Amino acid sequence: MVVVLQVHLVEEVVVVVVELVVVVVKVLVVVVVVVVVVVVVIAVVVVVVVVVVVVVVVVVVVVVVVVVVVVVVIMRSRGEKNEGERRGGGRR
Repeated sequence: MVVVLQVHLVEEVVVVVVELVVVVVKVLVVVVVVVVVVVVVIAVVVVVVVVVVVVVVVVVVVVVVVVVVVVVVIMRSRGEKNEGERRGGGRR
């Protein structure tokens, strides 16, 4: 009878240990999945930020180039008008 009780006790301990190991493995799997999801989300956010920064830089460069070209064209146009007035004024 004592032997039967000891065997039953050992079986229960083994069952509890196995259940504990299963729970620990499940928790570890959940933790790994959460970490992977967080890393993927951070990577996506970094890529989006880099793309937005590149687009903003390209837009700023294009706007600056267009403004410089317009200013140069306006200055040349005014310069040609001023030279014509000076020539005409010198002949009088």
